[in-house]
Amino acid sequence: MDEEDHSVVLMKAIDALLDEGLSMPEFRRRFYDYYVDVLPEWALTDKQRQFFGTVQEKMDWVDEEPDAESRRAGWIGYGEFIAWLREWRNSFL
Repeated sequence: MDEEDHSVVLMKAIDALLDEGLSMPEFRRRFYDYYVDVLPEWALTDKQRQFFGTVQEKMDWVDEEPDAESRRAGWIGYGEFIAWLREWRNSFL
């Protein structure tokens, strides 16, 4: 698989989430697990790695319904993440 194929896999997962056809748990499996466990170091350009890496890092602070204490620590809910991701994706393109 070449670098374009890897970026396509990741972007398809993002698009599926944003089109509301994919749940957050499934998105985590398709995107996060792929990014962390499958993606080779050489597989993305610097710009792609910045974009997808930021998504992966943001996901470390996402929970379905964070409580008040978690929110104070920086956690966000699923809906907030999806809204953020929509804006982040648009800025990347």
